[in-house]
Order: sequence, then structure tokens, then C-alpha cells
Amino acid sequence: MDELDCKILYELDCNCRQSNAAIGKKLRVNKNVVNYRIGKLLENGFIDRFYAVVDSPKLGFQTFRVYLKFSILDEAKR
Repeated sequence: MDELDCKILYELDCNCRQSNAAIGKKLRVNKNVVNYRIGKLLENGFIDRFYAVVDSPKLGFQTFRVYLKFSILDEAKR
């Protein structure tokens, strides 16, 4: 993975719905290069999937952040 791959990942992280042409224009490379690089990033596991992040409050839902701490009990404590 080189600097261009990192820049492509950054652009996808900011907005994964933008076209390869738009990413290419920002990074000053051809859209075919972006397409090839994204394919390689998918193939090599650097990109696992693309997904939507839903804005829950806009749908009328409240969101909560919950922190849990787990500890592993050894056999003697069980």
C-alpha cells in the first residue's frame, strides 16, 4: 500500500458515495487508476465493505453509548 492508496482510502472514508472520477480529479489521477486501486484494496482486504451510517436522531431515535468492561474469570474464581 502506497501513498496514493492511503489518499484513496481517506477519500472513501470521507464520502464512499463519490465516484471514482471525482476521487481521481481530487487526487489528479485517472478514474481507471482509482478503479484499479480500489479493486486491489478490496482484493487484499484493506477494504472489507462499504456501508451506510444512519443518522438515528433524524429518524427520531435516541442513541446511547454504553461502555462495558469484561473480565475473564479463571477456574478458581468460578
